[in-house]
Amino acid sequence: MGLIGSMLYPDNPKLAQELNDKEDKLRKQNNLHNDLVNSYRTIGEVTKTFDAYLMSLLAMQYHMAYAEQDLSDLLDTDLPQITQSAADKVESLALDVLTVKMAIDGFKAMKSGVANLTREGGIFNRTAPQGQDALSEGLGGEVESVSMETSVVRSGSVDLLTTESSETASSLSGELGEVASSLGEATSTLEETGEASSEVSEASELSEVASGTAEAGEAAAEAGAGTASAGFSAVLGPALLVVVAVTEVISAIHDGQTHAKLKEAEGKLDDLLSKSDDSLKSIKKVFRHLLKLAKTDINAYNKMLPDLYAATKEEALNRAPFSTGGIDAFLNGLDGITIDKNGTEGYQAAALANLEDSKQFISQHAQSSSQLTEIVKQIKTHMAKNNLKDVPDDSDYLKAVAEANSLSLEIVQTYNKFRRDVAELASVLKPYHEEVKAKTSSSDPIAKPPKKVTPGKADPSFTPKPGDFTIPTIKSS
Repeated sequence: MGLIGSMLYPDNPKLAQELNDKEDKLRKQNNLHNDLVNSYRTIGEVTKTFDAYLMSLLAMQYHMAYAEQDLSDLLDTDLPQITQSAADKVESLALDVLTVKMAIDGFKAMKSGVANLTREGGIFNRTAPQGQDALSEGLGGEVESVSMETSVVRSGSVDLLTTESSETASSLSGELGEVASSLGEATSTLEETGEASSEVSEASELSEVASGTAEAGEAAAEAGAGTASAGFSAVLGPALLVVVAVTEVISAIHDGQTHAKLKEAEGKLDDLLSKSDDSLKSIKKVFRHLLKLAKTDINAYNKMLPDLYAATKEEALNRAPFSTGGIDAFLNGLDGITIDKNGTEGYQAAALANLEDSKQFISQHAQSSSQLTEIVKQIKTHMAKNNLKDVPDDSDYLKAVAEANSLSLEIVQTYNKFRRDVAELASVLKPYHEEVKAKTSSSDPIAKPPKKVTPGKADPSFTPKPGDFTIPTIKSS
């Protein structure tokens, strides 16, 4: 219960009660403030880790399709900070699943519009038995430039919402603001052309998240909040400044300060109540973006799993989608959390259950895929250097690879077969990408997938080049 009124006005019960109530409300707001900030930090750290694994998997997929030299030769001019930061996260987490160079090259490939061959390969495996028309139809809605931007938006937003640097927040917010604008333009175009509602919804949601995250970054930069408190996200900096001010006032009251100090605290109560209330609204707004990003990450992974299973036949990937029910509950209940009805702890536990469940699985997936990726990269680089069309399963080279990596020859032969499968898929898909490029002009805000295209002939000796699979993307300016 508040004390300031009783100490300042012992002979005026009405005025004393009024001040005590204000102090009590400020203390409750401060407690809720702290709960939300701590919950944000906890969920933000797990989301950041999950996002880093997801980015690692995406980078690895390109190395399954291309030789190392193909990727390192890609132009790296104007590499966006949000793309670079995604690769940096792989390094900062000290993951064994990727070398830093592999990660950065993979992201360069994404930025250059290289299509996700293993993902498309899964679609190919599911539709091929139904004939070429089914294949063309199945691919038609999959390679959209909206989805090509998804990784950059998602990774950049997660990085901004968890970075401690207000300078970085300012830099990232500018880029995400541009991406949000172009995604908004894409949404309008998709609606006008009557594209699938799922594509319209994806573009709209990404635009909203990118815009909201950029706004949070701008607020952090204006407040210069990067040094407000070590270990906290820069976007929480303004909230932390309010927490410090409130804590000082409450401490002055409870430490039995002089009459003059108490009068000074009394004069600040109304202002701090207003600022604290505004800050709580701001925290909830930013928290909503973080929770949406966590949900977007899990849904993106759920979307990848069936395609990767179809392409790799790894039984572990043949599983039910991961739930986002706990995250949804937090999103739906966030506005209902008040100083008199604080459910933060329960909502956080439910959201973390979703994230931890999927994070544990994706970390194992990334580590198992890293071995496949590394061996395939070695084989393809060996082929490129020696101008080979294939590496026979009984070759001395594969035996040497098995010995050097402490693997059985059977496992290396399995990886070599997968390498051929990816080459076949690339040869089948190449005409599709050629049609996309031919039908999309530089003035189009998004790529135009063809209604129908004749697939190429499956060729296990086909050598994909990044330029073969570049598709036009949303204009970034």
